Amino acid sequence: MYDPQILNSGFLNFSSITDYYNGLVNGIGPQSGDFYQQTFTGHPTVPLAIYSLGLYLQDTWKVKPGLTLTLALRADHNSNAVCQTNCFSRLVSQFSNLPHDVNVPYNQVIDAGLHQAFGGLQAVAWQPRFGFAWTPIGFDNTVIRGGVGLFSDLYAGVLLDNVVTNAPGVNGFQISGPNLAASPGAPGVDGSVSGIAANSNTSFLNGFSGGQTLAQIQAGNPFFAPPSYYSVAHINNPMYLEWNFEIQQQLTGNDVLSLNYVGNHGYNLLVENPGLNAFGPVAGAPLAPLDPRFGTIFELNSVAYSNYNGLVASFTHRFSHSFQATVGYTWSHALDETSSVPNTPFGFNTTLPNQIDPTNLRRLNYSSGDGDVRNNLVASYVWNVPGRSNNAIASRLVSGWQFGGTVYLRSGLPYSVVDNLAINSLANFGAGLANGGFVLPALTSGSTLSCNNPAQPCVVSPMFNGGAGPGTETSFGNVPRNSFRGPGYFDSDLSVGKNIKLTERVNFKIGANFYNIFNHPNFQAPAHDLSNAGTFGQILATVPQPTNPYGSYQQAGVSGRLIQFEGKITF
Repeated sequence: MYDPQILNSGFLNFSSITDYYNGLVNGIGPQSGDFYQQTFTGHPTVPLAIYSLGLYLQDTWKVKPGLTLTLALRADHNSNAVCQTNCFSRLVSQFSNLPHDVNVPYNQVIDAGLHQAFGGLQAVAWQPRFGFAWTPIGFDNTVIRGGVGLFSDLYAGVLLDNVVTNAPGVNGFQISGPNLAASPGAPGVDGSVSGIAANSNTSFLNGFSGGQTLAQIQAGNPFFAPPSYYSVAHINNPMYLEWNFEIQQQLTGNDVLSLNYVGNHGYNLLVENPGLNAFGPVAGAPLAPLDPRFGTIFELNSVAYSNYNGLVASFTHRFSHSFQATVGYTWSHALDETSSVPNTPFGFNTTLPNQIDPTNLRRLNYSSGDGDVRNNLVASYVWNVPGRSNNAIASRLVSGWQFGGTVYLRSGLPYSVVDNLAINSLANFGAGLANGGFVLPALTSGSTLSCNNPAQPCVVSPMFNGGAGPGTETSFGNVPRNSFRGPGYFDSDLSVGKNIKLTERVNFKIGANFYNIFNHPNFQAPAHDLSNAGTFGQILATVPQPTNPYGSYQQAGVSGRLIQFEGKITF
């Protein structure tokens, strides 16, 4: 539950505390003076409910001593989210299928007071799976494994926050203009801007229920602006077809080598298209919105896909002679049209969650995923020092020591070049041309920029926008997202400790953990805003290591070496 009115209402841009108290707007518009903005909701609380049901069946068949087959079937039913107070509003169909006639009333294209969030949802996600393990005759130290299976995912619950804020359930009004300067008054007093906003909301609700058109509502409510809308229709569960093939060879009694090919293909992935009602000075966009009754239309569709292919080689030395170690190397490539990887400490958050070109999802969205690491090496080891001295005191000093550590080495993560100046200029034309906060520039000459040498700042070698400069885009760009690479990463951690046996049942351990023991600097991705000539292409900061005393990815305040001392008693 949450209260949209509390989250979205408020005062903005008052030039003095007196104006704020009196609710007085003096300016002539939001770009040059004061304005007041308030959001109203007809649902103080929104009790939402979702449930999932799953069924899993599996059978393992040992065909013969060296061959085992596994068959499995999973079925998932994810419910269509409901609002117990019927607070959802949706378009009567997908935006592209609506009658875009400005004379058609709002209540003929919007269904309000709905119980379910989506117009339709996949009833059951069937997920068959098959696997095998085979030891060829005469090769007792060799195991060949493989499998293929279908896996389902659930839509993100945060999507409901967007659906529940659609008009007429939630309505926002911005009050500005010189005509308000003569209408001061504290909130709740006749003539105050808060009163004007409240009257605007009432007039819109009455116009909606009375079947009024956009022109009729604006005639009685000069502060009404066409609402932006989050459009959802029938969606399918995101699905992932996964497969792998592995050969594992035991070299000695304690050493194992394996080679594994892993791949997956995702489809029915959810993506938002914010440009269906776009207009403005961009090639292919109309000069006016397709449907003047609405602002930006965000349409959710389950049409995106992803692909991953990786080769994994690993060597394991099982514990013997007081030592064990594992080394793994992955060579892979992940591509997708939308990523769900959260911001990492290694680079800027350049995730583009929306469809960039409203007319073509594949052209600019399908590229390396946000978490794509082409080369990745991880190694770990543990060594327990044995006590081998005839002298009892010397043996106790030497024995009980334990050394362990990890080594991380990988290539750089991808990022996108953006033009924030174009975001501001295109935002004036509204309707999704800024693609949810990102505009990709057009590359007219040069090669894509790679920045793998932090000692030398990246040079702005490519030519963008025909040399016309930032903010001059006339298209959605021609360089796909994540076409650029940041610097790689290296880190090594070490743990040193000694176990001291105090009694038969009490043990005392003292030691230290060294994070980034070599104090090796790792660098953030280069500044990626083309419109900031002073920093574009330069590396501005180092980043903290992902492992530290506070837990994985709980970033510490420093990026250099961290030392943690510990003492522990077990009994």
